[in-house]
Amino acid sequence: MSEDPFYLIEKWLKAKEFLVIGKSIRRIDAIEKVTGRAKFMEDYVLPNMLYVKLVLSSEPHARIKAIDVSEALKIKGVVGIFTAKDIPGENQVGYALPDQPLLAEGKVRYVGEPVALVAAEEPEVAFEASLAVKIDYDPLPALLDPLEAMKRTDVLVHEEKGSNIAFTTRVRKGDVTKGFKKAYVIVENEYRTQHQEHAYLETEGALAIPEIGGRITIISCAQYPHLAQAISARVLGVPASKIRIVQPYIGGGFGGKDDMGPLVAAKAALVAYRTGRPALLIYSREESMKSHCKREASIIRYKSGATRDGKLTAIEVKIIMDTGAYANRGPFILW
Repeated sequence: MSEDPFYLIEKWLKAKEFLVIGKSIRRIDAIEKVTGRAKFMEDYVLPNMLYVKLVLSSEPHARIKAIDVSEALKIKGVVGIFTAKDIPGENQVGYALPDQPLLAEGKVRYVGEPVALVAAEEPEVAFEASLAVKIDYDPLPALLDPLEAMKRTDVLVHEEKGSNIAFTTRVRKGDVTKGFKKAYVIVENEYRTQHQEHAYLETEGALAIPEIGGRITIISCAQYPHLAQAISARVLGVPASKIRIVQPYIGGGFGGKDDMGPLVAAKAALVAYRTGRPALLIYSREESMKSHCKREASIIRYKSGATRDGKLTAIEVKIIMDTGAYANRGPFILW
């Protein structure tokens, strides 16, 4: 038999040690942060560590004809350059739907999509080599407006889907037609929200450390460590038990490192797996803003009916979310 809810509330209100409103509370991490002892992602440095740099797509929509790394490999200090063909497991990191590769394969779907990873002895060398990687593209028409994309079937971001609509969900309750008939006033409008960059002080990053027995420890500023473990294991084609995620202090996330954190962890893990050396990947601010999926833009068509005294009688809403090239968390947000 369940307890009386009013008794539970009364019991909770008496637990004064758990009530913090009106009290001066010391944060458990305050001392470490104000004294500089708190270690963030970039504070972890290991001997023999490789520095990883991204090679990003310059095209919004194009087929990849060829990737030429020959000149980049000639640069002193470059240890390796890795593309989709170097992934030992599954090149799949989709969040809500299995629609996103770790590294672009066959074609790119947005400007800033990761195509290759450059590993070098020094960060400056990795940057120089990333500029020397040449990608031959066959450009395709770009879809930049969600309303247009929904209508088009001649241009598909994902040909295998047969549509540019990733996901549709419906919520129904009651009879909306009767509800509007009862309304004294009906307000109908269209609202738009824009893509939002999270702009956390600390950009995305991960340090992957190969260990004995084929295990890899990943120090990752991912907000979702369990997903970072699962995605890294999938990409490497190893059991999840082989991947250990260590979450340091995070320099801001706001949800942005929930989806991007696991992807960055998997990229660092791929380099560590292929080279047998610790691999550090820290996004520059430019890379972060280009590659991150952002908070989704939306078009909201909202119709509300209400009585004279302000009681809602009916609501009819259509929300179109622009998640960009990949669904990411869009379906979950629509739910």
